Amino acid sequence: MLDISGVNVPIVNRLVDAAVEAVQAGAKSLVRCHMGLNRSALVAILVAILAAVELTGEDPAKRVRQPRRDRSEDVLYNETFERYVLDR
Repeated sequence: MLDISGVNVPIVNRLVDAAVEAVQAGAKSLVRCHMGLNRSALVAILVAILAAVELTGEDPAKRVRQPRRDRSEDVLYNETFERYVLDR
């Protein structure tokens, strides 16, 4: 597993699983961290991949590019986080 810069991977995975379950049940999920560019992006993009991409077969990289295009190029700027998302 990648070293994702001090992030507690089991907690991230639990958050992602809970949010995916909520989204798949038709609920909305809000993910937030202080700056909203890296840690929350990690969780939100994983949720998008697991909740939608697995159903559609869409390229997971698209889910990384979309928030960068819509919000900021700095979204998920941590390359290790990005690799974690794309390898999951």
